[in-house]
Amino acid sequence: MDTRRRVPRTDAVLADPRLVEAAGRLGRRIVKAAVTGAQERARTGAIPAEDVAAAAVASLP
Repeated sequence: MDTRRRVPRTDAVLADPRLVEAAGRLGRRIVKAAVTGAQERARTGAIPAEDVAAAAVASLP
């Protein structure tokens, strides 16, 4: 199976409680950009697909 297919969908990642809280503080646009960046890193193999939400949280200010 193509590992890129294992990358979680954006809406699924945005539903993570840590990211919901961050969106309330920072705004949805900033959080979504962090998610998109983490998804891209997972697609290239830089991080495991299951770490997308954690990587997005870690990249937020």
